[in-house]
Amino acid sequence: MKIQKLKTCAALSAVILAVSACAPSLTQDTPPASLYVLNPLVAPAQMEATANTMQLYVQKPTVPPGFDTEKIVVIKEDREMDYISGAEWSGQLGEVLKTYLTQSLENRLPVGTVLDENVRQEAGYVLVSTVRSFEAHYADEAASSAPRVDVEIAFALHNREDAKIETQVIITQSVQALDNTVTAIVAAFEQALADVTELSLKRLF
Repeated sequence: MKIQKLKTCAALSAVILAVSACAPSLTQDTPPASLYVLNPLVAPAQMEATANTMQLYVQKPTVPPGFDTEKIVVIKEDREMDYISGAEWSGQLGEVLKTYLTQSLENRLPVGTVLDENVRQEAGYVLVSTVRSFEAHYADEAASSAPRVDVEIAFALHNREDAKIETQVIITQSVQALDNTVTAIVAAFEQALADVTELSLKRLF
């Protein structure tokens, strides 16, 4: 795996053992990136029949500068932000996380609780979230060892009728990637995000 800098190209040894040269990012010869998705929380095998007491709309999360992109963000030990070359999320991060949270809550909350975009004005509650961290951290400049993935999200449940915040939580989870491969890193992102979402469900609802 090569890491592509924001302004310059660098040759780094990561997933593969050989060090390879990095071509200009805008060259027509650059192969298309592989796209990766984040699977939402699954619905339990048996859901209890619970009366629906609220209707909720999941707002698109706010993400930090430089993060609302399809690229997978990497932070090196010197705090330099890079991107994984040749691998991207299936959409811009904000949209990917909105879809993830919406589907996860649909799978875990009573049927009819989560409203889609077309009827969001009918929702009495809005889940607002702010992403504080969503990156893979490398401990060495060469990015030669498996990174740690950090996910931190601040959630706020807004009551639209009373125009007040019902509950606020900030949840942080870190997962060590099992290997220095894109597949292992994406799996660590998915696990960390799942842990954050599980905890948010317990504290918000």
